[in-house]
Amino acid sequence: MNFKFSKEGLLSFLERIPVFGHLVHCTKTNHADSIKEFLPSIAFSTATFWLTAVFLLALKTNAEQDFFGMLVLTANSGELLIFSLAFLGSIIVSAAEDPASARVFPGRAWHFFVVFSVALVAAGFYALIKVSDSSSTQDLYDSSYILHSSALISVVAVLLAYLTLVYRKQTFDPDKQIKEPEVEFADDFARSLQS
Repeated sequence: MNFKFSKEGLLSFLERIPVFGHLVHCTKTNHADSIKEFLPSIAFSTATFWLTAVFLLALKTNAEQDFFGMLVLTANSGELLIFSLAFLGSIIVSAAEDPASARVFPGRAWHFFVVFSVALVAAGFYALIKVSDSSSTQDLYDSSYILHSSALISVVAVLLAYLTLVYRKQTFDPDKQIKEPEVEFADDFARSLQS
């Protein structure tokens, strides 16, 4: 058996990996532009967690606590799950419709499947937390497991949000966006001279 390795074959293989495969078509510029938008977004959207932890550390009653402990305290009632659901909702809005002069969002079906699956789990865990808060079922679930799961879900949501941003950047064709208005203007100008 003679196996030949080629760059095209590797790209074709990688491209078929659900959700992540289309990264092979994203450029360094796509990533750089996405990071410029993504970092401030993450800083602001997580401010309620880390600022609360900072302010809680200022209380004398928390003098023996550390920042990580205060951070966990701010997120142990399902707040990370709400954070994740908000991120996942914005992904749906961004990936659902292709703007004019943009290429089709890559791997949309897989992206939606993963987003909806993660959102369903996040909403389920949040519902479990709220039901147990209002009833005597608190001993029926492992709060540590749900906290760790909510941290993992939020990491997945943030990763999916970044991928959505990068993919959306990759779908725009700057040449087409720049040249299309010029061509339309030239056509309109030519028509106006003929009349």
